[in-house]
Amino acid sequence: MNKKIVGMLVSMLLIIVATLPVMGIIDKPVVSKNENLVMESASSPLIGFNKFEEESASLIASAEVYTNKFLYQIGESIDITFLNTGTSTLSLGGSPWYQMWRFHFIGGFGWEKLYPDFVHPILIFVQAGEFMTETWDQEDSNGNQVPMGFYRIDVPCSGNGNQLTAYDYFLILLPP
Repeated sequence: MNKKIVGMLVSMLLIIVATLPVMGIIDKPVVSKNENLVMESASSPLIGFNKFEEESASLIASAEVYTNKFLYQIGESIDITFLNTGTSTLSLGGSPWYQMWRFHFIGGFGWEKLYPDFVHPILIFVQAGEFMTETWDQEDSNGNQVPMGFYRIDVPCSGNGNQLTAYDYFLILLPP
């Protein structure tokens, strides 16, 4: 890849990181995966890396989702881990239990869902302290390699009567 293309990609990344806080998509810079305790109420927009806990009758719904690193090459497998950090059982509503979104600039700024198009309606229960790991092959719902870009993983779940979404961010920038 020539230096001009790499320079353009780095410039785009810097623009994304600089504009996301202004647009209200994230409220502080990206932090290390160990700090990403990230549960949000489904009724509110996804805003930032926030720790969310829903407490009721001493049961807490809380979770963390993260990848094995932040920066990936095109085609590299991505390990996704969902960890129930609360004291109540969480249920995930399908297989696959995660969704992949890509930030785009086409027709304005926004998130585009790339995977999956269809979720098999299976309830998966994750007990307090338990985790699940799955590997994503960087393919969209049609089996095509996803493009370079800024990505978000969403894990919709429910616990203690609340609908929640755990999420994390990562980049696919490097050629193979």
